[in-house]
Amino acid sequence: MTRQERKRLQKKRARVRGIILLACLLLFITGVSITYDVMQKVLGLKNDESIISFRNTGQALNELTCELPRLSDHIKNMLFQIYVQAHWMLERLLRWFAALIRR
Repeated sequence: MTRQERKRLQKKRARVRGIILLACLLLFITGVSITYDVMQKVLGLKNDESIISFRNTGQALNELTCELPRLSDHIKNMLFQIYVQAHWMLERLLRWFAALIRR
């Protein structure tokens, strides 16, 4: 078998693997979709109350983004406190070195 034939065979195998993986992905997504629809019917949920609806997803994202400014202020305060403590420690270390040099 020549190198070109081996390369052609490898490409063909890779293409077949890709098609099989795509088919498995589609089968999985179809199964999840069917299961979700059945659960929605059994639980009696409306379409707009579903987990995957755009309205609920947007509401969840809105709640997350409302918390971000408070979180960023908290992080800024923590970093400022760390900076102040590091500055204080370096100042004390500098005074200690200065005292050692004066002796």
